[in-house]
Amino acid sequence: MDHLILHSLKKLHLWIKQNGLESWDPYDGINNPKISSLRPLYPYLHIALIQLHKHSPINLRPLLNIKKGIDTKGIALLLQAYSLLYLTTRSKEYRDTAHNLFKLLLENSLFNKYGYHCWASHYYPYVTIGSELSPSIPDIIGTVNAIKGLVMYYRINPMSKIKEIVQSSCKFLESLVEEKEQYTYFLYTPRSSGKIVPNASAEALEAIYYASQITNCQFENEKVIERTVSTLIKLQHPQGSWVYSISLATGKIRHQLDFHQGYMIDGLISGYKLVRSLELKSLIADSILRGVAFYRKMFTKDGVAYYRYPSRYPVDIHNQAQGIITFTKLGKFLDDNSYLEFAEKIAHWTIANMQDISGYFYFRKLGPITYKIPYMRWSQAWMMLALSTYITITSQKRGFQ
Repeated sequence: MDHLILHSLKKLHLWIKQNGLESWDPYDGINNPKISSLRPLYPYLHIALIQLHKHSPINLRPLLNIKKGIDTKGIALLLQAYSLLYLTTRSKEYRDTAHNLFKLLLENSLFNKYGYHCWASHYYPYVTIGSELSPSIPDIIGTVNAIKGLVMYYRINPMSKIKEIVQSSCKFLESLVEEKEQYTYFLYTPRSSGKIVPNASAEALEAIYYASQITNCQFENEKVIERTVSTLIKLQHPQGSWVYSISLATGKIRHQLDFHQGYMIDGLISGYKLVRSLELKSLIADSILRGVAFYRKMFTKDGVAYYRYPSRYPVDIHNQAQGIITFTKLGKFLDDNSYLEFAEKIAHWTIANMQDISGYFYFRKLGPITYKIPYMRWSQAWMMLALSTYITITSQKRGFQ
């Protein structure tokens, strides 16, 4: 067991325990009713404020009365992490923490409004050109991470209630399936018809695979899974990458080469396990290998992720965390220790360069400037999950339980 990584995890756990779950978030720049309700210049003023707070190394939020909150996606990520940690260490403290996170996650379910257990990722409103998110609108990313957290928690506390919740959440995912033109994909939100976000479909596949381990989470038409996987393969560029999104109505494509490439690989690993067709499995395996070849180029030999390829800087903690997760999963899936070794290299660099002496992880580094605002979801939850994933999988491979 890697003692440096385990020590880092313990420091991070103590920091979270001492500071609580309330936090600011990189994208919470309009989390003030007086700001979010402003209509003049909507949404451009709102987008500008969000970007201002995200990119400022100085925390301006107190000046604009932007409140902290508890992020639902952050809860789901931490539930995954602490469940994994308990399975590896059998520490009662980790189990108790997971139980409290489980209760908090259920409190944030939008079941009463939508009739399914589903979740909005964040506690704050968020807008971009042509789309918006709010705490009252469920989205696929918040829900799939909740499903994964629930399944992992079920492994340490096998309550029938959890199976029922996961089954309900699968029904919500099923309601997001859209088939247009030659594509089958999962919508990001119930309101985003006609927009393909490949990583949303990839994450849905991973959640369905997790859910299938404890429920009969099978879509009425299993061909939907095969067609979704085929769509993701079709959308992959020859060099191995995927775009962030495609609007079928306008043809507009958003290019963003960052941690979302890791999501794609993770989702296809689950897709490989879900489908039965040997021919399709072969195509998925080829797609994964091409995706990995490209994803590896997005890191230096020392384990430092590019910000948005080919742009190197700033170094972002989310990119680092996803690299640890994806290369660790690849090491297990392909039974190749070289991927585990690279995940370890990413982890060691991140701990040495981006973990504060108090235990939390920094948001970004840009030359001599370090963005030290301690974001819970973006930084702490993702690193807790990344390091827990590495510790769990490497412990299993090396015989530690």
